[in-house]
Formats: sequence, C-alpha cells, structure tokens
Amino acid sequence: MEELGTLKAAPVSQRSGRRSEAATQPFPDTGSRVVYTAIVGEVDLLLAPEIVDPDWDYICFSDEPVLCAPWRWAPVERDQPLPARAARYLKVNATTVLPSAELSLWVDGNIQPLASAEALADRYLAAADLVFHTHPQRSCLFDEAIAVIEQGKDAAATVVPQIVRYARAGMPPQAGLQATAAILRRHTAAVAGMDAAWWAEISHGSHRDQLSLPYVLHTRDQRYAEFESDVWRGPLFRHRPHDGPNAPVKARAIATPQK
Repeated sequence: MEELGTLKAAPVSQRSGRRSEAATQPFPDTGSRVVYTAIVGEVDLLLAPEIVDPDWDYICFSDEPVLCAPWRWAPVERDQPLPARAARYLKVNATTVLPSAELSLWVDGNIQPLASAEALADRYLAAADLVFHTHPQRSCLFDEAIAVIEQGKDAAATVVPQIVRYARAGMPPQAGLQATAAILRRHTAAVAGMDAAWWAEISHGSHRDQLSLPYVLHTRDQRYAEFESDVWRGPLFRHRPHDGPNAPVKARAIATPQK
C-alpha cells in the first residue's frame, strides 16, 4: 500500500499574507472558536458562510491564496499526490492542527454553512463533544465498504482486509454510519484521542474516512450527537458538487448548468 504523505501547515502574517518560518507547525493563529475547511488542489471554489459569527475565526487551509472573506488563508504544503488525503488529514486532526481552538466546526470544501456556528455549538455541544450528520443512504460500515468498492472510490485489496479486521474485532453490522462533510467538536482530551485513533485507521487502511469512523467511535465508546439536518439537502448546510478547476470531470459536469 502506498504510504500516506504528510501535510504541513504554515501560519500566515495577517499583514502580508506571507508564510512564516514555522512552516511545519500547526496553525495556532486563531481564537478559541474556529470554522475551518481545506481546499487542496483547486478541487472546490470557496464560498462565504451565510451567517458570520464575530466571535469565530474562519480558516481555510489551502495550497493557493484565499481571497474570500471572512476566510483567512492558512497555507499548506503537500508532499504527496492526492489532494483528498491532505484535506482528510486536516479534517480528522482538528485538535492537532488548531491547537488554540476549544471548539471547531469542520466543513468540506463543497459544503457552505447556512446556520450560525455559535447557534450550532449552543444547540448540539450541550449533548456531546462531537456532532455528525447521519449518512443519508446507509447505516452500516459494511454496506459502506461495498459501496466504496463498487463506486471505485478505493480498491477492494485495501478495503476488504480492513472490514474483515473490524468484523473479527466484534464490530456489529447496522451500528450507524456518519457523513463527515461537517463535524462539530469540543476539543477535549477524549476527542483528541478519537482524532488520533481515526487517523491511524486511515493511515493504515482506506482513505475513505467514513469507513473507519464508526469502528473508532464503537471501540472507544465515544458519545456523539447528530445534526437535525440532511448533509445533502440542508437546512443547516448547503452541499454542492465539486466545482473547482481541478474537480473530477463528472463533478464539474454536474455543477455546470446545461445550456
């Protein structure tokens, strides 16, 4: 199996936008509450949230400059060829890449927040320190594995040994499946441990993060809450096809209106 590359975040000077010397460090230049995303390889076009909370920072990790308020640019350097892997590292490792944050809301590059981040935190983090959407189509990681293989999103040679290991470890079927396009976190020690365990599974198995998340939540007995929203249809977030210049051809065709 190919080795996963690493992603390095470089802090940005608020005046010049230039990278600092600490190019291999996490991005500490934030307040305690952060909405963040990653667009690596120009797969998506960045959109502003519908509601901007003044007490939250909005950070976009990207290998290209970000010129979309209120987002601030956190430059990243990729040393591996798959942009999706770089973005997933940032998604999964919130407690590492945002060391100053106490709360964070991750959104995929093709997800636009429609609700107030402060309101979401008030509503959902009262119940748990992690919040996800339920998957809109499946409720079982074993069914997800079949879909990943059938849709060509990862190789059977990678996926099958992973789910066999999960089954042998006692992972039950139909134990729930999360959609990870938006993740709300409280940065506790337990959540940091969950992040690390999740990334370990991705590093040694499939890069499809939704495949390993249910297993990690189950084995760590990690409590989580669920957004009262459909990840694709809202009303808390707006999903759109990948629409950047380097988006897959199929995604660009969906995103482009037909004349």
